[in-house]
Amino acid sequence: MEDLEERFTKVSSSAVLIGDKLATLDGERSRVLETDELMEALLALNDPSSKLTKSSNRLVNTLHDPNQLHEASKIIKKMSVFSSELSSPTISYAVAEIERLSQTTENNLLSEFSNEQEKGNLIGMRKCAQSLIEYNDKEKVADRYVWNVMCDRLAKTAGEPTESSLDPIADLDALYTKITAICTEQFPVIESVFPAAACDSIRELLMERLFNDPAFGILSFLDQFLKTRRYTESLAASNEDEISVSPSRDYVKLLCAAYERTCSMVAEIEAIERANQFETHKHTVSSNQDPSADDHSSLSVAAEDERIHTFLNLQLHSLFGSHREKYVQTELDLLQDQFKSITTDVTFPKPPVPSKGKGGTSKAKGAAVTVANTSTPSPSASSTQLVSSASTTSISSSNLEKDGGLQLASSLVFFESLRELAEDQGVPSNYKEVMDEAIDRCEVVLKGSELRGELVTKVFTSFVASFGDEYLAKLMELTKEILQEQRLTQDSALQFFIITEALLKRIDFLDEQFEGLVVPLHMDSPTQLTICQESKQKCLDKLEGLISAGLLQVLTVIEKAIVQILTTNQSKADFLGGQASMSLSSSKACQKCTEYLQPLVDVIFRVLIEENCVRFLILLARSFKDLYLQHLRKFRFDPDGACMLLRDVSEYRQTFRSPWLPTAVDDTFDLLHEVANVFALPPENLGGFVREGKLATLNKEMLRHIVKRRWDYKANAEKIAASLKDAKEEKST
Repeated sequence: MEDLEERFTKVSSSAVLIGDKLATLDGERSRVLETDELMEALLALNDPSSKLTKSSNRLVNTLHDPNQLHEASKIIKKMSVFSSELSSPTISYAVAEIERLSQTTENNLLSEFSNEQEKGNLIGMRKCAQSLIEYNDKEKVADRYVWNVMCDRLAKTAGEPTESSLDPIADLDALYTKITAICTEQFPVIESVFPAAACDSIRELLMERLFNDPAFGILSFLDQFLKTRRYTESLAASNEDEISVSPSRDYVKLLCAAYERTCSMVAEIEAIERANQFETHKHTVSSNQDPSADDHSSLSVAAEDERIHTFLNLQLHSLFGSHREKYVQTELDLLQDQFKSITTDVTFPKPPVPSKGKGGTSKAKGAAVTVANTSTPSPSASSTQLVSSASTTSISSSNLEKDGGLQLASSLVFFESLRELAEDQGVPSNYKEVMDEAIDRCEVVLKGSELRGELVTKVFTSFVASFGDEYLAKLMELTKEILQEQRLTQDSALQFFIITEALLKRIDFLDEQFEGLVVPLHMDSPTQLTICQESKQKCLDKLEGLISAGLLQVLTVIEKAIVQILTTNQSKADFLGGQASMSLSSSKACQKCTEYLQPLVDVIFRVLIEENCVRFLILLARSFKDLYLQHLRKFRFDPDGACMLLRDVSEYRQTFRSPWLPTAVDDTFDLLHEVANVFALPPENLGGFVREGKLATLNKEMLRHIVKRRWDYKANAEKIAASLKDAKEEKST
C-alpha cells in the first residue's frame, strides 16, 4: 500500500506539472495568435486604401464599427501598446492611424457617456465609465462627468428668473442650497457609476469644482460678496441704534456670516457622504457574515470619513485662508473705532472754575441751597449716600457763608455728575458687548487657527488700554479735582471716597472680563494668558498709583478740615473754669469734628479693604493725634477741663471704632487719653504716670509743652519738674 501510495503521488505531481506546462503552452499559443492577429490588423491599417474598402480583418472592422465602441477600446489599447514597441518607418502610417483611432474611440466613448448621463441611464454610464477607465484611467471620464454636472446646473440656473436680492446673505444661502442639492443628487450617482476605488477622488473633484468654478462656484461669489455693503446698510436702516456702518464692520460681519454658513454647508455634505457610506457598509455586512470582513469595512468607513473631512477643511482654507490675516487686522481696527466711539460718547464733567467776582452773592447762595436740598441721587445712591440732607444743608450753609454760593453749587454739580458717571454701568456694558461680538466672530472665522489666540489677546489688551488706561484713569484724575485747593468744600473728602467706591467696582470689571472671557479661551495657551495677565496687572498698578496719590491728597484735605473745625469751634472756656467743662457732654468742637469724621471713617471701612484700610486708618489716626496735640497747646486745663478732654478723646476713639480696629489706632487714642490725665493728676504723681504709660514714647519737647498747659503749672513748676526728673532717672536706670 505504501508503494502504491508513493507511485500515486508521483503520478499526481507529474500530472500537475504537465497541466501547468500545457496551460503555459496554451497561453503562449493564444498570445502568438493574438500577436499575429494584431500584426495583420497593423498591416491592414498601414494601407491607406483600407479606409475606402471593407477589410477582411476582424479587428479593423471592429475599430471602424460605431456600434462596437467598448470592444474597439480594448483592441485599440492593445494595438497602441503593440505599435509603441515597433520602430520601423515602414509602418509609420499605421502608427499614426492607430493614434487617430485611439483619440476617436476615446471621444466617442466620452460622447456616449455624456448622452447616457443626460438620459440618466446609470447602467449605460457605468459601462462607458468602465471602458474609459480600462482604456485611459479615470481622469478624463471624471472630468467629463463633472463638466456635464456643471453645464447642467448652469443651464438650469440660466433658465431660472433672475431676482436681485438686497441681502447678499440670502444670495449666499441660495447658492449653498444649490450646492448641497447637487451633492445630495450626485453622490449616489457616483457610487452607482464608478468603481469603488475611484469614487472618493471623483466626489472630491466634483466638490472642488463646486467650490472654485469661476461661473458657479463659491470662490468667485465670495470675492463679490465681501465687497458689498447692502447687508449692513439694510440692517442699519432697520435699527436706529445700530452703530454707523463702516467698511471694517461690513467686512467682518459678512466674512463671519459667510464662514459660518460655509461650515454648515460642509457639515451637511459630510452628513450626505456618511449616509451613503452607512448604506454601503450595511450592504457589505449583509452579504458577508465574516466578522473580520465587518471590522475591515468599519475601518474603511472611518478612513473615508477622515479623508472627506480633511478634504473639505482644505477647501475651507482655500476659500478663507487669504482672508484670515486681513480679518485679524480689520477686526482690531473696528474694535479700536468702537472703543473710541464709546469714550467719545461719554460726556465727562468739567471741573468748576473758581469765581473771582464778588457780585450776585445772594442769588448764588439761593441756587446753592436749592441744589443742596433738591439734588436727586442716582438709583444706587441709597447705598452710597453717607450724609443726610439735613447735614448736607447745614454744612453747605456754613460753606456758603465762607466760600460763596456759586462755588459750592458748581462743586456740588460737578460731584453729582461725576458720581453718576462713575456709577453708570452703561459704559462697561458697551465695552462688554463690543468684545463679545468680536470674540464670537473670532471663534467662527479663526476656529482651529493659531491666529485665534493672538486675536483674543489683542482684543483684551486693547480693552484694557481703552477702558482702564484711558476711561478709568480719566475718571480718577477728575476725582482728584474734587480735592484741589480752589474747589474744596466741607464735603470734598467724603465725595472723593464715594466716587472712589464706584470706581473700584468699575475696576473689578477688568478682573471679571479676564476671568470670564480670557481664561476659558486661553486654557491651552499659557503664553497668551500670561500676556493678558501682565497687561491687566500693568493697568491695575497704574490705577492703584492714581488711587494712592488721591488717598495722600485726601488725607491732607482731611487734616485741613480738622484744623479748621477745631480752630473755629474750640473755646478756651471748654477746658478751664467754664460751665461747659462741668457738663457731661463733649465739647462743641469735638461734636463738630466727629460729625465730620464719622461718615468718613464709615466709608473708609467700606471702600478700602484689608491692609489698605488698616494703613490708611493708622495714618489718619496718627495725623489726628499730631494735629490734636498741636491744638491742645493753645489751651490751659484744670481738672474739670481734663474731664472734658477725656470725654472728647473717648468720642474721637468711638468715631474710629470697628470690630477689627487696628491696634495701632487704639494705641494712638490711649496716648491721647493719658495726655488728658496729665491735666487731672496731682503734680507729684506725674512722674510715675509718665514712666509707666505711653507718654514715655512722646517727644520730650512735646511732653514739656503739654505739661506746661496745666492750670497750676506756675504754682507747682518745681514739684512737676522734680517728679518728671525722677521718672527720667528711674527709666534710665
